[in-house]
Amino acid sequence: MVNTIIAKTNGKDKVIDFRDCLNLANKDDYAMMHGIGGKEHARTSVIKLTICDYTAGKGELSKTVSANISPATCEKLFEVCKRNIGTLVVDDNVAPLVEQRSHNKKQNKIADMQFEVLQHVLKLTKAIYKAANQKQMPGVEVIANSLISMLSQAKDHVLAQEEDPPRPAAFEIPCHCDINYVQDRVHASKAGADGYAPVQRLTIAHHTYRQDGKQSMYPWMVKVVNGNAFVKVSDIGATTFDPKTLRDTTEAFIMISDDDMFRCMNSVLHYIDAWEKLACIPLIKEGLKKRQAEYEAYKQSQQEGV
Repeated sequence: MVNTIIAKTNGKDKVIDFRDCLNLANKDDYAMMHGIGGKEHARTSVIKLTICDYTAGKGELSKTVSANISPATCEKLFEVCKRNIGTLVVDDNVAPLVEQRSHNKKQNKIADMQFEVLQHVLKLTKAIYKAANQKQMPGVEVIANSLISMLSQAKDHVLAQEEDPPRPAAFEIPCHCDINYVQDRVHASKAGADGYAPVQRLTIAHHTYRQDGKQSMYPWMVKVVNGNAFVKVSDIGATTFDPKTLRDTTEAFIMISDDDMFRCMNSVLHYIDAWEKLACIPLIKEGLKKRQAEYEAYKQSQQEGV
């Protein structure tokens, strides 16, 4: 039997794989390349992800769930993967950083000056209070000179040039990017007489840090809930389901490392690109040929009408 798995990765007693479920658009929709579903279009083009959970055992004890994601969603996830690679290196002497350090240095000197002035004023005030109690109150000139001397010492001390500590040429910032993608899908065409239809609830999240504050070794979490729920149809024809009616559910999740998720998404996107080149180019040629024929027929009818 033909294997449609593009990429897969294993966890503890679990495995997730990504499968080819891409579908060409109809010839009349050649510019779409991918099917978008609905009565007037080709079947929706997707990548199917499947999680098998063997935690409770194999065979009938195992659980298998699946969900479909669009090629665009794969691209989005891959962008998050790429933004979690390596570290960002920043030149320590770029203008904004130099200006900020200069500003901070001035602010620190102002703060130091204010603190020293406060200390000297308190010291002088205590001395005056003590002298007044001992009936040895100095004159105004003595007080003023003492204050001038103290403040001059504070100014000279604060403004004294201190050599800046040596700095590295650049510093590194770890690259982190998180995402929380949630998707609900309803297979309304498979609804039963009771109005219930199969549904998929998919969550794909990347959390750099765990709840305890430590960096996670497996920051990706993929969770799928398969079940049945009552279908609701809006006035414009959009289909949703009532979460309160969700029943007969099967749920599984898997934790994935950054390296494994990058490898899987990289393989999926390479496959989509190869598929589009192989399958969509002939479709586009046929579509353009049909479009030109329709244009020629229209032009001929206009001429005949004249």
